[in-house]
Amino acid sequence: MDRKLIAASLILLAAQVFMLASDIDIYPDSDNYSGDKRQEEIGIIVGKKQNVKKRELGSIVWENTEKLDALMAYDSVLTLENSSALLKLKDDINIDLHENTLIVLEPVENEKNDSLRISFSRGDFLSRNPKRRLSVASGEWLIDAKPGTDLSIKSLKDEQVEIEVVSGAVEVKNKKNNQKLNQMPEGTRFTISKTELNNVKKISTELRFNMRDEERIYSHTFPIEQKVSWQGNAKYLRIVGPSKSIDSIAVSGEAHKQTVSFMPGTYYLSLTNGEQTSREIITRVIKAPQIRYTTPLPRSRFELGNEILFGWTSLEGAQEYDLVFTNKNSEFNKYTAKGTTYKVNPSLEGTIGMFVYGKDEAGFTIPPHYGQTLYFIRDPLAPPQLISPTPRAPANSAPTTPKKKKLPPKDTS
Repeated sequence: MDRKLIAASLILLAAQVFMLASDIDIYPDSDNYSGDKRQEEIGIIVGKKQNVKKRELGSIVWENTEKLDALMAYDSVLTLENSSALLKLKDDINIDLHENTLIVLEPVENEKNDSLRISFSRGDFLSRNPKRRLSVASGEWLIDAKPGTDLSIKSLKDEQVEIEVVSGAVEVKNKKNNQKLNQMPEGTRFTISKTELNNVKKISTELRFNMRDEERIYSHTFPIEQKVSWQGNAKYLRIVGPSKSIDSIAVSGEAHKQTVSFMPGTYYLSLTNGEQTSREIITRVIKAPQIRYTTPLPRSRFELGNEILFGWTSLEGAQEYDLVFTNKNSEFNKYTAKGTTYKVNPSLEGTIGMFVYGKDEAGFTIPPHYGQTLYFIRDPLAPPQLISPTPRAPANSAPTTPKKKKLPPKDTS
């Protein structure tokens, strides 16, 4: 009986290993993956946040990446939760990967086809190809972006992919029947599924947000409330969140603003009034890294007027720091530091709160999860002063005998 169970277990294990190997392309199609091109370097990682991994063709091991790591032909790149990566490929092609995204980088096939190709599996990314054509393969579809095209691509539920042509133009082909569809010009958003292209919408300039194209919100607590404002007569605020489902919030046409609750993740926001739709903006809600203050110690006392060395641990993604001191009167001093130490003579006096804020490469603020209390006083060695002292009455040198109380005379009548 034991031998039968062991044999059955080994058969199941072998089947699972074969399925896993097939899924991760250990056995690649030789027609699609030329051995001569596997050693071709086609880009580098110019920026990353948290967990970004890559895997070579034929490998089962995902390797951790570092900034400036080289990317070879047929490398797979994966961003995990709360992670992102910026890739720079040949001819200034930039790929901005958001969290939970998986792509495979493929080289130019031949001289006649001068485009790099990205095989898109899932997630969200932005692409810019100012000089060279870029092809994005998704399922049976091939999105061919002409030079000078900016794209926003994201996966939706039910194996759908939504593409927004921010600038430039693309052509969409079905790889199965090689059917060329109409050109999608600048300002077009459309969806592709397994079998069809649909939901083609022209983006209007009458509906637009009063916000940057990409907002980043760092926080230590969730959910967070964020105000969204816009121009134009919008009826619905459309949100594509981390779950990849599409949510529509009815909004007032007169208010032009809405408060939205966010959890960590990447959100795509757009406006619609039934006939028109706006460009999408991206709101990335990120769990802020924690900071620790290394010097001085909490509740330290310093003489006012002396220079003091302040230090803290680095925050991932921070390019510089703001060292802020504040008192109970809401007065504050702010100093900008490039590193994790700064020597300064604060001008505030009394009980002071110390906080260090990070700033990422785009200038977004990373808040601290706690502050530190310090004391800046004029004479730290002065004796303590009593508040409203009350002198005590001196004691008598000798005890006194209390006087006896005189009684009234007795009545003798």
